Amino acid sequence: MGSNVAPAYANLYMDRFERDYVYSNPLFQQHANIWLRYIDDIFCIWLGDLNSLSTFFNTLNGVREELKFTLFHDSETITFLDTRVQKDSQGKLTTDIYTKPTDCNNLLRYDSCHPKSTRDSLPRSQFKRVTRIVSDSATRQTRLQEMADKFKSRNYPPTLLATEMTRALEDREINSPTTKPPRLPFVHDHHPSMNKVHNLIHKHWPLLTKAYPNISIFKNPPLMCLRRPQIIKDKVVRADIGHNNKTSTRTLTGLHRTGTFPCLNCMSCSNIIKGNEVVHPRTGKSYPIKDFFTCETNFVVYIIKCPCGLLYVGETTQAIRDRISGHKSTIRCGTNIPPPALSDRRMRPTAGRLFLSLTDR
Repeated sequence: MGSNVAPAYANLYMDRFERDYVYSNPLFQQHANIWLRYIDDIFCIWLGDLNSLSTFFNTLNGVREELKFTLFHDSETITFLDTRVQKDSQGKLTTDIYTKPTDCNNLLRYDSCHPKSTRDSLPRSQFKRVTRIVSDSATRQTRLQEMADKFKSRNYPPTLLATEMTRALEDREINSPTTKPPRLPFVHDHHPSMNKVHNLIHKHWPLLTKAYPNISIFKNPPLMCLRRPQIIKDKVVRADIGHNNKTSTRTLTGLHRTGTFPCLNCMSCSNIIKGNEVVHPRTGKSYPIKDFFTCETNFVVYIIKCPCGLLYVGETTQAIRDRISGHKSTIRCGTNIPPPALSDRRMRPTAGRLFLSLTDR
């Protein structure tokens, strides 16, 4: 959906839509037996005829111009996400795994450079998914074998697959929720040698348990958690391909203007000439500022507008507020520190009236 918050916004919108237009609809109250929604995908069992379903569907599509539904209906079988729901000969509903015709086997390879715990957990999760969705026992064995064949083609060990398949079947037979005791998380980056650290922690953890028997969190060893390491995307930077002719760019928080602006957090803000261009005092020619600068910006080319009408162009690697302070000190003290035009003793009273613009990096 693009943004990370998009599913949350979609759920909030659909929840309000359902409460306002779905649940209060007379056709829904009369004919809807089951109404299940996952974000914007809806599964419904309709007990009325096709005409009433079409009327209800057209009513929902006419509520909001920006929201349109698509209807797929069948009296025998229907698919919802990764599940196929069908009616058997006795009229009972059964469920099975649904795979799209365009699906390809893109499971993680076992020889991939991922933590071993991650690779070993994939068969377990997929086998559990099969046992939860497939309702018929004979079909369940077939789907488990098909899933095992997919993992075998990705170089997963047969012993691991057999163990996890058996465990998934056993968990389904037990079908009782288990409450796990609380454990301290040990968060770290993935590294092949971290298995030795794990073994050392588990080996010596009983010492901590004996030393603090009254602290319940120490009764069980910590939970090893992996932190996502940096990837290539995190390390690369954008290339500087030059400035475009636009005077503003759009950011997440709104319009990001180009020009020089005070940071509103230092004593040098009063010396900043706010604006997106520099005007020559004698020729009147204007020069656009093609980036965004504040008092905190460093590595810049700057222009000081002297009260006498002249312009001084300089460059600095410092934050510009520190450079302004240096110029003020030079004027007040009358030292011979460059620029000479700003160190004239006659300019001491005007040190506080220096005005500055940043033009480039």
